[in-house]
Amino acid sequence: MSDAVTTTEVAVRQQNPMARFCSDLKTQLESRKTTLSDMVPAGIDANRYVRTALLFASKVDKIDSCTMSSVVRAIMQGAALGLDFSLQECYLIPYKSECAFSADYKGLMRLAMQSPDVRDIQAHCVYESDVFEWELDKIPHHKCQPFSGNRGKIIGSYAYAVLKDGHVQCITMSIKEIEAARSQSRNPNSLMWSKFYSEGAKKVVLRRMMKTIPKSTALSQALAVDDAAEFPTEAPKIAPKRTAADRLLEKLEDDKEEAIVDENVFESKESLEAK
Repeated sequence: MSDAVTTTEVAVRQQNPMARFCSDLKTQLESRKTTLSDMVPAGIDANRYVRTALLFASKVDKIDSCTMSSVVRAIMQGAALGLDFSLQECYLIPYKSECAFSADYKGLMRLAMQSPDVRDIQAHCVYESDVFEWELDKIPHHKCQPFSGNRGKIIGSYAYAVLKDGHVQCITMSIKEIEAARSQSRNPNSLMWSKFYSEGAKKVVLRRMMKTIPKSTALSQALAVDDAAEFPTEAPKIAPKRTAADRLLEKLEDDKEEAIVDENVFESKESLEAK
């Protein structure tokens, strides 16, 4: 029976690239269970974490086009932060051949609550039919009819944190500001923005507000990882148009470099013979 199952599994993996990729990913994670056990925060079972990560990864479109090392690294980053894929506290985002870890707004809020200086934290969207009022250093007044069936379009979002001393830190963003932040993202048409716009709107305002409050170590790490994955440090550079003269100069430089390499090779041979 065991041999038959093994043969079947091999046949399936050969026919299904995703199944083969997930099988290889499972092998990679299983070999790192000891490391994962040391990485995950207290109270989290490494075996369960591997199972949920594998299940989540198997449902991510195009993840099998990513390098195995980038997928494993992203999952390990989630484990170190203690965020749960099955609770949608974090995601795996394919960017061509690289897989990046990304924290969901719910995961960021949970990490924020780990700080002893934060008593409460919230993020919400404001719709056209809502009533929204805010005074400095007070919790915003947000009145809506959630069961009306039509609250209109999103016109903004806000996030606030109640600190230990009672101070309220609040940040608001208009739809124009949300779209400006979205345009700077590495993937402005990602699943979050195209299918779950409200979650993207809450995440961007939450991230902005979190810059102003005391942060736990885990939250600081999550924001840094998220920045590196979602927001490029440099705008792509456009190469100037090359002329015939440029190509000739490049050829001369290449010929010169080859001559230098040849000289170094000969010098190395002579030094070895001398020894």
